[in-house]
Amino acid sequence: MRAPQYSKDPQSIFKSEFIYNPFPILDSLRKNSPISSIGNSGFHLISSFELIQEVLDREADFSANLKGVLYRSHDGNPDCFDLSETGALDVIATADAPPAIADTFEATLVWMAETPLVPRRGYWLKIGTQMVSASIQPPKY
Repeated sequence: MRAPQYSKDPQSIFKSEFIYNPFPILDSLRKNSPISSIGNSGFHLISSFELIQEVLDREADFSANLKGVLYRSHDGNPDCFDLSETGALDVIATADAPPAIADTFEATLVWMAETPLVPRRGYWLKIGTQMVSASIQPPKY
């Protein structure tokens, strides 16, 4: 049995409305089609926690090997970047324990603002739709 398409427009997965707020389409998919195909890419969306947990519990049926990466092809449609052609066959995708929560971390920072970075000054960091306040310690290097 073939899973239905997640959308009539296979390119919609790359639109900013979906990337920054996937919850409306995921809510709809959970109700109507919890497992959906993404265009002709060979990838699927699994939109319910219960089904995701089932996949994680059945590793023999659903390989943990990362075989490809979903990307936007030259025509704008979803496609699979086949990792087997790169020789990167030992990549494993696992559902390990969630990352630890910390109030400090070390990172490489590329500062592209016109004004210089001011150590210990407050800044807003944004990842996707999440924003947190942060201060940056003086660089080590």
